[in-house]
Amino acid sequence: MITLRATKKLLDKLKATPATVLPVPTGRLGTWYADVRAVGRQHIVVLVNEATLMSLIIPWSEFKGNPVAAMHTSLRALLLAISIPASAVDEELATITGVTFTKTASKVMLGRMNAPALMIEMMVTEGMPFHEIEMRMIGYFYMPTSSDPEPDIILPNHRTYDLFGIDGSAFDDERVVQQWLNATLMPTATPMPTATPMPTVPPASTVSRAPIRRPVPLTDTLILRIELEGIRPEIWRTVMVPAKITLRRLHDVIQAAMGWDDSHLHSFTINGKEYADTSVMDHGFYESPNSNRVKEERSVTLYSFPLASLETFTYLYDMGDSWKHTISVIGTDHVEHDTSFRVIDGANACPPEDVGGVHGYAWFVLAMMHPQYEDHQQVLEWFGRPFDHTMFDLRAAQRLLHVIVYSGAGYPWKK
Repeated sequence: MITLRATKKLLDKLKATPATVLPVPTGRLGTWYADVRAVGRQHIVVLVNEATLMSLIIPWSEFKGNPVAAMHTSLRALLLAISIPASAVDEELATITGVTFTKTASKVMLGRMNAPALMIEMMVTEGMPFHEIEMRMIGYFYMPTSSDPEPDIILPNHRTYDLFGIDGSAFDDERVVQQWLNATLMPTATPMPTATPMPTVPPASTVSRAPIRRPVPLTDTLILRIELEGIRPEIWRTVMVPAKITLRRLHDVIQAAMGWDDSHLHSFTINGKEYADTSVMDHGFYESPNSNRVKEERSVTLYSFPLASLETFTYLYDMGDSWKHTISVIGTDHVEHDTSFRVIDGANACPPEDVGGVHGYAWFVLAMMHPQYEDHQQVLEWFGRPFDHTMFDLRAAQRLLHVIVYSGAGYPWKK
């Protein structure tokens, strides 16, 4: 038996009365959070497992008829695809013989269901097969909360391997992930356990798991090099963005790629004109040194500028520390829409926030590198941990960008 903590919307749609007495879970994946979402003309049920945070996507038409059978089909395919042994999968599925519906109980889990659900809706809209979306979401990373025992980011695939007692380190390789995503055949489902009379689950190949995929939309992109001025060795990143990206969205990309946390004001200067968040500027937080009126960044796209004049422009972050970034257009491409945001490369760590600009950063690095330096202990206590100025984690930057882009939120303004 499993417990399914459903939103009020899903309970109403199922016409289900939430249970007050819950059964003891009989398997590893005992409790799931679930919601129903309307995507175009179809409805889907999004489920997130409480223990592992893995996501399942099930068409409403299948879920309402037999939720156990629908979960068997989806869960079997996903677990086999990430190399959970078939014997362990069969053992786990044998425990799922019924579902008890009840109310949601954790605001943290609701948040952890809503964030990936937004990404799932977007990918379903684009016609991506459900099994492919589930494979992508198994690598979705969640930020830890105060209730989590470990401060590191949470990956559903890592938690799943731990739950099944499997060493999953070999599956962190990007090539393996790509093999998963390129898979075209789903593992064959076996009949459900017969301990409790239930309908036999048909092979996954015969189950309608997703709408017919439309032609893949292509996007014109720009390849940008972002360099932080005044520091050697250079701190730089190369990113790919859609050509029609707004300057506000480009701000989010720069923050993610560089490693800033968006705790200060910013502005762009392009062809002698300044662009920024005018809602902040209008409240008197910052007076532009530019004689021209500051223009709203949300309504301007890179595509609106002639490419030749966009060879170089500037992005200023933190008007106190004055971190000036030179941005150069170094190439173009034409790629699938869901790969149009990308951190391609980079070098060296982003300076800490509020370190005091270029000169303050130079002092900070010097003090950190040499324990005998008189300010070493003071700097270490201020920052809170060791600092490697040569470190740049490409995968972490790409993951952060992925979350920002597909959540649709960007960084919230910190008041």
